[in-house]
Amino acid sequence: MAKVSSLDQINNLIRRWELSGLSKSSFCRDQQVSYHKFNYWQKRLGTPVQHAGDFTPVEVIDTASVATDRITVRGNSGLEVSFPMNKDAALLIRQLLQ
Repeated sequence: MAKVSSLDQINNLIRRWELSGLSKSSFCRDQQVSYHKFNYWQKRLGTPVQHAGDFTPVEVIDTASVATDRITVRGNSGLEVSFPMNKDAALLIRQLLQ
């Protein structure tokens, strides 16, 4: 198990987990950090816990006047992902948002 000793290291570890997109258990396993200790510090430091059932706000932009064959999903961080407009992309987007 990796040793994490300072609050800065713990905050850094939590931030890396949040950006990783991994579940806590997968992230802790990959980082060789105790899941229970990670969970304790994450709760103690007040970092919000996002569960799979939580929703992220989505802004729908009216593009009726714009001819396009792609759909773009933009996250709160500014990251954009563009997909071709077809049923396969719709399934992929649904999976990503779950």
